[in-house]
Amino acid sequence: MKTITVSNEIISQKQRLNEKVYLSDLPEFQDLSVLYNTVFNKSVTGIGGTSLALDSKENIIILMPFVEVVKNKENYNLNTFCVKEAVTVQSIVKYLKHTKIRKIVATYDGLYKIVEAYDRIGLNIYDDFLLIDEWQVIFQQFGFRNKVMRYLLDESVKFRNKCFMTATPISKEYWFDELQGLEELVLEYDLPKTKLIHFKCNDVVDEVTAVIQTKKEDRNLHFFINSVQLINIIVKTNNLLPNEVRIVCSKQSKNELKLSGYTIESTTSLPKKYNFYTSTAFEGCDIYDTQAQIFVVADGNKAHSLCDITTTLPQIAGRIRDAKDNTINLIYKSTRYIDVTQEEFERVVKNNLEEGERIAKGITYSGVTAIIND
Repeated sequence: MKTITVSNEIISQKQRLNEKVYLSDLPEFQDLSVLYNTVFNKSVTGIGGTSLALDSKENIIILMPFVEVVKNKENYNLNTFCVKEAVTVQSIVKYLKHTKIRKIVATYDGLYKIVEAYDRIGLNIYDDFLLIDEWQVIFQQFGFRNKVMRYLLDESVKFRNKCFMTATPISKEYWFDELQGLEELVLEYDLPKTKLIHFKCNDVVDEVTAVIQTKKEDRNLHFFINSVQLINIIVKTNNLLPNEVRIVCSKQSKNELKLSGYTIESTTSLPKKYNFYTSTAFEGCDIYDTQAQIFVVADGNKAHSLCDITTTLPQIAGRIRDAKDNTINLIYKSTRYIDVTQEEFERVVKNNLEEGERIAKGITYSGVTAIIND
């Protein structure tokens, strides 16, 4: 493992200027080769990892987990080309033919189109630097985005130079096989701890309603809730006006139907009094609002609304880049695992797995018996 420490001198200099420390401020990162073939734990969100890559003179492909994160990088500079769902292979080919320094930003899902575009014009994609941002999402979503994640990992090993980057690392013992030969690079950064206040409640809608009703005039409320249904209930229960509300979620027809009367917006639009984000904006997005008050809402009855305290929660904590108050207010309804020990939790999980296997075997055997009888 290689460690790079941000000196107290640099931190003090930036604090006197009321500025953040960015990777570009560090002498070790004046050359991108420090990232070659590494799994980079940058330790802190919002310190300019992707900006460092986009500002360099190297040909780079940056892969990100969600469309909203890619949108965040649109128009970053003249060379940046964002690959989203509507972008065709031919559009990528046209870009490749007319740009001198390649800076492609895409979702994980878009890699196959980029590979095809390079192939069409006989350009070796594997000579470009591959930067996979927020790679912990590969780990978190491997189960239900298996095809995309498997392809991404398989392709990554073909690149001469690549980097898997995150501020919320996965323990090395759980790394994918494709990462095992890479060097672990860790940035040590001595920062004040984020303050976390948690509110356990019986009904998260009631608790959020109380927050909305006691809102201070000089604050804008930012709710991170991975449930469009919950967001819909909250905005309509409180009769919030559409011009007071910004909702950032996946632009799917089913979501537009649920949120009838409200517009699905982007993190690049201006903040409003009441701002709601689903997981599409939990990681990698840059949100700006000096008057922000931050809330994370998790309903124990809705598994998809829960967030991992070791990966997702720290990511959310770093989303609003310029908030004067970086306190995270966690509103949650208990799950059956909230008040159990690690040993009790593991025992319950083991029992559930054994029960699941027993049921699966029963279904298999009964199915085989039915076929034989037929």
